[in-house]
Amino acid sequence: MKQLSGLILLFSFALAQSCTNAPSVSQQDFAILELPAPDTCAIDGNILPGNSILLKEIARQLVLKADSATLDPEHGESHRILEIYSTSDCALLERKVLPVNKRPDLPYFLAEINYNHSSKMVAIRGASDVYCYDVLSGRLLPPLTPVFASERPGRDSLSGSIQRLELWELYLLGHAADFGAFAYDLSDAENPAEVLPLSEFKDPETTNFYSLFLLPSASGGFQALMPVYDTEAGTLQINPLFEAPIELKADSDMLSLNEAYLILRDASGLAILIDMRARKQLDVPEELRHQGDQAIRSWLADNL
Repeated sequence: MKQLSGLILLFSFALAQSCTNAPSVSQQDFAILELPAPDTCAIDGNILPGNSILLKEIARQLVLKADSATLDPEHGESHRILEIYSTSDCALLERKVLPVNKRPDLPYFLAEINYNHSSKMVAIRGASDVYCYDVLSGRLLPPLTPVFASERPGRDSLSGSIQRLELWELYLLGHAADFGAFAYDLSDAENPAEVLPLSEFKDPETTNFYSLFLLPSASGGFQALMPVYDTEAGTLQINPLFEAPIELKADSDMLSLNEAYLILRDASGLAILIDMRARKQLDVPEELRHQGDQAIRSWLADNL
């Protein structure tokens, strides 16, 4: 398994190559905007709640809809038509028909956090893929399929279905049913790419997967993210483990997958202990943070 140093160098190189002069994007930059009359256009076809947004700053209305062109004789409506209108005169600027979303009756949805003001992209959530649409160029980018660090055995037909997307800076994080968290790097608008976690843990009792993503921040340093999906509320918390991004020691070893506890080192060499199952950073005695990994693991065995 590669060293953390290699990972950090890779992240730093990628960030330098793809984020040069790119502004930092906050979560508030993505929003589903209400459609107050009279700014909206009258559109033929059927539109599900949340599948119409108004992009005021560029005078566009974007919808996902179903009409007679995608009506399936067996399954009925198929909500997979993407249309873009000019709100100044309600002229249709673009119309694209997305591929069948596993089944014709499974609709696509505009992602809850959908518009990236930095790159002018809209995210579209399918059952198992994510599409990014570049509003300015009119280009629908190739689908992004979640990638995981280890094999994901499905439990039923819903396993792997994308349930939610959220944004952290220039990274899109999501959750798939039974499979857990995944991430995409959006820093290169023309080539969004999947991001593997630094580490993941499979809980032997629940068989849930808990993934930790170590991502470079535009402000410097790294942040550890362990997304938490609330099934009942249908929400995804990004769950940053550090109060602010921190510098990490480049010669720390990357721990192997399926470790219940992870030990990282900050730039000064102090240990950072992470409980993968609880998805949080653990408090340890200050004097222990100066000691080696073996001493910390002995302390874990005696105290947890």
